[in-house]
Amino acid sequence: MAAPVNLPVPIRFSYEGGARGERRHPFRIDPRQLPHTLIESPEGGSWVLQIEDRPPVTVHSGEVMVIPRGVRHQFHM
Repeated sequence: MAAPVNLPVPIRFSYEGGARGERRHPFRIDPRQLPHTLIESPEGGSWVLQIEDRPPVTVHSGEVMVIPRGVRHQFHM
């Protein structure tokens, strides 16, 4: 698939920390804000994501959650 040519700025990805690893039930991330964008994808099962004061969202295996930097959030299995 060709990249779009009408973007106002180029898209650039950089790795700023974190790790890939197995997470098992029960698993909970307490409320936090990060200085970078977080991209997470459950492998098997699902996670419940809570962003600030919004209703929780269930993210299933094969889906991706993208949390912009500075957004207060928490999630759990």
